Amino acid sequence: MKALALHQNSATIAAYDFEYLRERYTDEHPQFAAHFDRYCDELRKFLELPLHCDGPLAAMSHGVDALWHLFITHTPQYAEFCDQVYGEYLHHQPRSPQYPVPTAAISNFYMVYPEVFGPVPDTWFEDIPPAHVAAVKMGQVPAALEQHKWSGWPGR
Repeated sequence: MKALALHQNSATIAAYDFEYLRERYTDEHPQFAAHFDRYCDELRKFLELPLHCDGPLAAMSHGVDALWHLFITHTPQYAEFCDQVYGEYLHHQPRSPQYPVPTAAISNFYMVYPEVFGPVPDTWFEDIPPAHVAAVKMGQVPAALEQHKWSGWPGR
């Protein structure tokens, strides 16, 4: 039964049409507009990861995270999506001193993603300083990344 639910939830995510967000995303984030489709694909994958991990998970790509932010602002659609897929609201938490998302969210993401989808594409490394990419690929979180602005899902 659990495998069937996972399959159905994964199918719901894979079929979700983010096209209604394109125009506003392009207007608000012109630097990411040319990559809208790629960011949609990666947001779908990110939104599937909570089905495989209790979290926390970091969204280290600014382009993907900006799309997630925009999706959340469409509250009826986002709430319905979350209810269908998770049975509850999937919270988004920008990392801040007052509301920290644990740094384990970074290593969790980079460990779980390849287990579910295979190699992590460059999209998820484009905002990480090149000097830290190798460490992140090995599941390590350099101290400098703790100061990096990122968001994530705080987990269950």
